[in-house]
Amino acid sequence: MPRVSVVMSVYNHEQYVGHAIDSILQQTFRDFEFVIVDDGSEDNTPQLLKGYHDSRLKIYRQDNQGQSIALNRGIRLTAGTLIARMDADDVALPERIEREVSFLDANPPIGLVGTWGVKVNTETGEERLQRLPEDDASIRRFLVIDNPFIHSSVMFRRSVIETVGLYDERLIWQDYDLWVRVAKNHRMANIPEPLMVRRKHPASISGTSKESRKSWERFHIQIKASRQVGLTYPGLRAMARSLAEAGWWKTRGR
Repeated sequence: MPRVSVVMSVYNHEQYVGHAIDSILQQTFRDFEFVIVDDGSEDNTPQLLKGYHDSRLKIYRQDNQGQSIALNRGIRLTAGTLIARMDADDVALPERIEREVSFLDANPPIGLVGTWGVKVNTETGEERLQRLPEDDASIRRFLVIDNPFIHSSVMFRRSVIETVGLYDERLIWQDYDLWVRVAKNHRMANIPEPLMVRRKHPASISGTSKESRKSWERFHIQIKASRQVGLTYPGLRAMARSLAEAGWWKTRGR
């Protein structure tokens, strides 16, 4: 049984998926399985996936049903005691999994850990360091305002998912919603190092109607988070100001 299960869903990412897969297969930590769910890709992605012959890879294909359904299927198919997320258009630095496993081993109370990342604009080549709150208390405060994790950087214990459940398949902000549910019973952290490279490209930018839905979902998740930490609306505004002054929204060159 592998120690870590890496889970990735992919839909029409022929340009990037090979880089994502290679970055996981080349990790310094070796005791893992890599579960990939192809969510009905219509480009060359299925052919690219067939070109891999690594025993750690487990590739499944389904009709297009959306990322949340694909990820939940992937998680159900895993065997590891630790589950790591990966996105098909991102790149994991070689020590990412090793650093996260070591962090969780050294910090038993922590149920979920993420990392900082470098965001790359594929059209301009611009790179920005994405800093996120590090300790559990800061993450809980930030949850009320915004998503405190890079989704594809996260690793969590299987016991956490067994406690809070899988992704809500009705949501676009399925990850943000999950972190709020995790926070109810588990501690969280971010490793303050950029161990992921995230791509910003035209296909990753949602349309206007989808953005409207995301804004509505985000508002409801923020309300859920604020109730969880006992914040009233004035308290929410005060926290927003303090986080802004602390610079959590600021980015800088790598």
